Amino acid sequence: MSTDANENTNPVNNETHNNDGVGETKPAAAAGDATNCAKRAALVDLDEEENSKRMKVEVYDLAETMGFKAGDRLEVEWEIVDASSTPGTHEADDALARTRWWGATLMEHDGRTEDSVAIRTLDYDPYVEGGFPDHSKEDVIFLGRDLLVDPVTQTELQFRRQGAEEEDTVYVGREDIESIVNATLAQALQRNQSSWNAMEPSKQAFIASMIAEKKEKLTELLSSHADANGVVTADDMRTILTQTMEL
Repeated sequence: MSTDANENTNPVNNETHNNDGVGETKPAAAAGDATNCAKRAALVDLDEEENSKRMKVEVYDLAETMGFKAGDRLEVEWEIVDASSTPGTHEADDALARTRWWGATLMEHDGRTEDSVAIRTLDYDPYVEGGFPDHSKEDVIFLGRDLLVDPVTQTELQFRRQGAEEEDTVYVGREDIESIVNATLAQALQRNQSSWNAMEPSKQAFIASMIAEKKEKLTELLSSHADANGVVTADDMRTILTQTMEL
């Protein structure tokens, strides 16, 4: 029949796949999908590279720089208020003026930071007679050899190694001097962080070069003073720091 003849003479569809795959022609859509997959893979690689760069941002841990390790014992100066005192009485006034060097243990750094500065945790001892029967963990940021700050309230607190005397600290040796110079500069940067972030990159680079120059001069002056006198006291540190900034 004519209908059978017409069916037999119809051309073969190019998109028909034989068993051997010979003469197979892929649709244009499939080629487009392959291109899109390649683009997506390239974008994923770029994202992973960018994330890797962000993860490599250096964290500044001043506690570690100053030689403190997890498990070290510290004492932090706190004002203790007697909750049993009657407000407005001499007893209450005396209680408000009372301070305590509160013992605490420095915990392992858990990776948290604020503006690339390490947030550390102190585990305070119980103080039963003062109304604190349990351990208390508080976050802090180290600002200097004797200064901490609460990252939430911005309250600054004095601290010292447990058992240290209340006299001015004496620094001896180049390692001690370099540590205190780093601590001093870090403290200055922390106090002016908002102004620093608002600066243009070119101005940041200029100021950074000036700070590096001052740091080198300050370290040299302190080292020379230590060589001549054997020690560098906190008063020496303040005097030489003032002289350096005026150079």
